[in-house]
Amino acid sequence: MRKAGILVVLFLLGAVAASGAAEGVQTKDTAKIFASGADYYQNGNYDSAQAVYEKLLSDGIVTPEIYYNLGNVYYKKNKLGRAILYYERALRLAPRDSDTHYNLDYARTFIKETAVSEDALSRLLNGAFNFLTLNGLALAFAVLFTLFMLAVIARIYVSTKLLNSIILYAGCVCLLIGIWLSLRIWENETRIDAIAITSDVEVRSGPGNDYSVNSKLPEGKKMEIIGERQDWYAVSLAAENIKGWARKKDIEKI
Repeated sequence: MRKAGILVVLFLLGAVAASGAAEGVQTKDTAKIFASGADYYQNGNYDSAQAVYEKLLSDGIVTPEIYYNLGNVYYKKNKLGRAILYYERALRLAPRDSDTHYNLDYARTFIKETAVSEDALSRLLNGAFNFLTLNGLALAFAVLFTLFMLAVIARIYVSTKLLNSIILYAGCVCLLIGIWLSLRIWENETRIDAIAITSDVEVRSGPGNDYSVNSKLPEGKKMEIIGERQDWYAVSLAAENIKGWARKKDIEKI
């Protein structure tokens, strides 16, 4: 029995080691493929670079770097809408990346904006709200909650000013982060944003070509999807006071 148990353990360890080795090989292969995309880009072969990055995404490899590089590729190909789309996707995964913010802001300067520009305070608050990713917020909440619970348990056996301070401050911060995390999850689950990927996207009064065109949106314009019906999305641009229906093929979800 003891020998059989040892054999089982050795088998499991071998399987884990093999799995780790295979993962390491896959990581190296992915790095080489990613590097080839960068080489294509540097040499001005944007179609090949696009194919490399999109192949990585189709294989389930999703990183902010891939989205960022795809945004650069589409910008070089004069596809402003898709460039902005992928910069936005990159920021969902890495909201504090300065290069992505810079490129996104620069790309937006080519959009004919009709809305009033976001004021400095709103921009600051929005940046603070999205400063951490959902994973980052969840990790911070878990660490603080663990610290809070350990302090509470320790407080049962010994009472010190330090423990009382830890319980107070960790509890308050944990509560604030919990509220922050809940709001981010709610927004992530309820709000769907999209980007216009073609020029002069028609926003009609109803879901069909027979309805009148209320307005046209420039390529790269960001909007909120509030509904859908067959081949149409109901969209909203609160700053411009625009609501209507746009064809699904003209916009793409972030």
